[in-house]
Amino acid sequence: RRLVTNPIEFVEFPLYSQKMWKTDDFVDMIDATRKVIDDSTLNLFPLGISFTFWEQYRNLKSLLIQNVGVAVVCTFTIGSVSIYIATINKNAPVHEKLLKSAHGSIIMCIAMVSTMLSLMGFMGLADIWLSAIPALTVIAAMGICVDLTALLTLFFCVSSGTRDERIKKALVTVFVPTVDSMLSTIFGCVALAGSDVSLYVKFFFWMYFSVAVLGCLNGLLLLPVLLAWLGPSDFEGNSRDSAKVSDVFSTSEKHTTNDPVHKL
Repeated sequence: RRLVTNPIEFVEFPLYSQKMWKTDDFVDMIDATRKVIDDSTLNLFPLGISFTFWEQYRNLKSLLIQNVGVAVVCTFTIGSVSIYIATINKNAPVHEKLLKSAHGSIIMCIAMVSTMLSLMGFMGLADIWLSAIPALTVIAAMGICVDLTALLTLFFCVSSGTRDERIKKALVTVFVPTVDSMLSTIFGCVALAGSDVSLYVKFFFWMYFSVAVLGCLNGLLLLPVLLAWLGPSDFEGNSRDSAKVSDVFSTSEKHTTNDPVHKL
């Protein structure tokens, strides 16, 4: 009678687990518990330290791949549009410029993905376990990679000449800004290196430091080789009618030719 008058609305009972040593052990335990809950007709809900802190690892890898993929697609789209706008005055058919713009953007994205894979390899060497914090850093690193690769790709696409000539012009123009971008990123987080909290040093300083160095190496070593070998051909436009960035090249060449020191 008391149960009918005052029905039980909430019941809590403990669960005990043992031999939980690795992350996979906790994930398997959570999956097994959730399967029991889903198969039950009762309204059950698991709660505890294991479910609070290890729940993130159930879908962490798939979510990381999904978000990095979305970032790469967005970067490819924006890069293609930017290259097309920069070369819009080139004397070439629209469909050809669109294809070459996408071609250059694909090469840029390959260099960025290479930086992401190198970063994941560094995490393994530095004993940085993949969790929510490093995963967010990996996704945020895509923005740093864009800063270290986009300029070189853009200057390569808007310049005229053979692939070797264009990559030389692009490297002369963007080498110093790219190195400056790497150093500014490192100096921006160098204060974290002296922190007493090891989490800040390991998960933030070393992660952003490695992204800056690896991104710069890929942007100044790998990307120029890819563009010189596989990059889009000349957009077949008149250099005088091209975008403003290509005018920098023609202007610098004129000054070099007219310089009396070089004539000697």
